[in-house]
Amino acid sequence: MNSQTRKATPTRHEHPRTACILAHVTRDDPPVLLAFPKVEPLPATNAGSAIHHAMFGMKVKEKADAAGATCVLRIKDQKPGVDRPKPEAFLLKQWTGN
Repeated sequence: MNSQTRKATPTRHEHPRTACILAHVTRDDPPVLLAFPKVEPLPATNAGSAIHHAMFGMKVKEKADAAGATCVLRIKDQKPGVDRPKPEAFLLKQWTGN
């Protein structure tokens, strides 16, 4: 493989950005259901809470909406009246169109 055909290796500063879903959302992505139990306070108390935070799901939904991709955000403790589809209903809708 010569230098012209080899892909550039991301630098250590670029790598986290390329590993993030936000860098890869496109219109042709399959439908996604993101489910969270509640919105935790920020800043997150640990790394696990940070990466699985509902706020990250909200950012993914914003990016998907802007790209024209289907992304449904389900947060169990949302206000009444906000659509919170159950995973089974989401899958049936995607498979059957109903």
